[in-house]
Amino acid sequence: VAIASDAFVSRYAGDAVRSRQPLGEHPRPQLQRKRWKSLNGLWERNGTRILVPFPPESLLSGVAAGAARGRTAVYRTSFGVPPEWKVDGGASVALHFGAVDWRCRVAVNGVGVAEHSGGFTPFTADVSAALDRSLERQQLEVWVYDPSEEGGQPLGKQRETSRGIWYTAVSGIWQSVWLELRPPTFVSAVSFATVDLRAGRVRVDVEMRAPGAPATAGASSHGAQATC
Repeated sequence: VAIASDAFVSRYAGDAVRSRQPLGEHPRPQLQRKRWKSLNGLWERNGTRILVPFPPESLLSGVAAGAARGRTAVYRTSFGVPPEWKVDGGASVALHFGAVDWRCRVAVNGVGVAEHSGGFTPFTADVSAALDRSLERQQLEVWVYDPSEEGGQPLGKQRETSRGIWYTAVSGIWQSVWLELRPPTFVSAVSFATVDLRAGRVRVDVEMRAPGAPATAGASSHGAQATC
């Protein structure tokens, strides 16, 4: 992708555009696993190239076009799965999205793996069953719908026409996308529940997930917790 020659940007913007994998660091360093890979980079959006994870309204995306109000955008890319990523014994391959604005559906090799609403919240899909190991590249598609200010969903100060205190609306994928291999039992969340500076103690709640256990989000009595 290319940035317009008259655009006012920093040298860091140029570095991001020249990179084949912008923002390639792990988005959640506290939960980084050894086997993971970033899916940031050049994707296809509605038949044109776009640099993910930058939204199409931004210069860094290479699109810099206003959101198609009331219409669905389709993102497509492909990815390889390392042969050593085995999913037997309860392990799983997880696909993470940092944020997609606003409503989306995700499919891998034509198999639906996730639906999500909410432009500011991350979500994860277990794509193990959708992978086709006979293929060198797995096909990933993301359908996005964002009605901007006409939809009634939370959108902060985003407006399709920026003016005054309102800023340019954002649509589609705007946070990192990545894959990881998760073991059968894994840490899904970490939170600092109590900090007692006088006593020099910190209580950390660690949520675990295991085969057959209820799916939970955040610190919950349904998940296994350890207090350190």
